[in-house]
Formats: sequence, structure tokens, C-alpha cells
Amino acid sequence: EGYKLGTLCIIDIEPRPDGLSLMEKQNLRELAALAVETMVTRRRERERGSDEKARLIACTAHDLLTPLTGIQLNLSLLTEDDKLWTSIEDHQKDLVQTAISCSDMMAKICHRAIATFR
Repeated sequence: EGYKLGTLCIIDIEPRPDGLSLMEKQNLRELAALAVETMVTRRRERERGSDEKARLIACTAHDLLTPLTGIQLNLSLLTEDDKLWTSIEDHQKDLVQTAISCSDMMAKICHRAIATFR
């Protein structure tokens, strides 16, 4: 991609006052290219793994929405049944309202996870 990330350093035990031969320079270029290729391959693998995780999260969120929708429907039926709603105590009504709030929050989380993957 053209970004300079650093310097490839090779340490040798013998001094080279005349520098490197053409073949040695070519070997160093090939070694540097191999290092860059390895870094690029690892980055692509990491990105692929990240995409797979996002896809798995989105699929799981989608799968959770079906039973969650059933729970939300049943909770709304409880609150809409006037005879039942007036017969239960206040703490039971609070429990139903808490369940509604929690299921709404779970639905938002699931929809966000699905939207993030798209």
C-alpha cells in the first residue's frame, strides 16, 4: 500500500567495507518482500476473522428475534387484557413492565447487530 512501516535490519558478524554485492542486495530485497507479504497475509486473515465474527453475531441476533417477538407479543397481550390487568397486583404489573422494557432493549440490540453487519 506504499506506507513505510519501518526498516528491515540484518545483522552480520563480518564487516563489509565495500558494501553488499548485487546478489546480496537482491537477497535482502526478496527477504523484505517476504516480510511485507507475511504482514499483508496476516492482516487479511485478521480482517476475514473479524468479518466472520460480525456475521455470526448478526445471524445469532436474527435468530434471537423470532422468540423475542413471541415474548413481546405475549407481554402486550397481557397488558391489553383489561380483566387480567386489573386483577393482578401492582408488583406483578411492575414485573410485566420490566419484562417489556428488557425485551425492547434486547430487540434494539439485535437490530443494531444486524444493521452493523449489513
